Amino acid sequence: MIYMASTVLWARFAVREPGRAEAWRANAALAGLSAGAGVGLVVLGPWLTRFMSGGRVDVHAGVFFACAALLVVVGANATQAMWFTDAPGLRFQAVCGVVAGAVALPLAWALIGPLGASGAALASAAAALAAQTVPGWRRAWRRTPAETGGLSANAGGAA
Repeated sequence: MIYMASTVLWARFAVREPGRAEAWRANAALAGLSAGAGVGLVVLGPWLTRFMSGGRVDVHAGVFFACAALLVVVGANATQAMWFTDAPGLRFQAVCGVVAGAVALPLAWALIGPLGASGAALASAAAALAAQTVPGWRRAWRRTPAETGGLSANAGGAA
């Protein structure tokens, strides 16, 4: 859902590079939308799980919190996913995704034992934050002019 909400940015960013303020407003909006969805998941998730399973399934609250954290991390990265669609940007995203996967798998393996199912979601959130979101923010910061966006058609500002 978060990436679907962010696709509106692709058309805008494909035409021109956003300015720094515009890029960070988009990041804040999508992270905020994700946080709202995460709150809904934490608040309604346990009730919906019991309702939909006829009371036979009871999911630990930690699973919902971990999934909410993953939602926020994904939302905080969605702007860059729609923006970095030129060839260098797609290569950057691919490398970040491979690194995130390589980090998430062993981390999940380590966390599932002590944390149960929430360990997998926490591992995914931590790996995505470290390998995709933070590097994406760094690249976006270097790529954007401080004041306003240029007219580079998303091609000349790759960092």
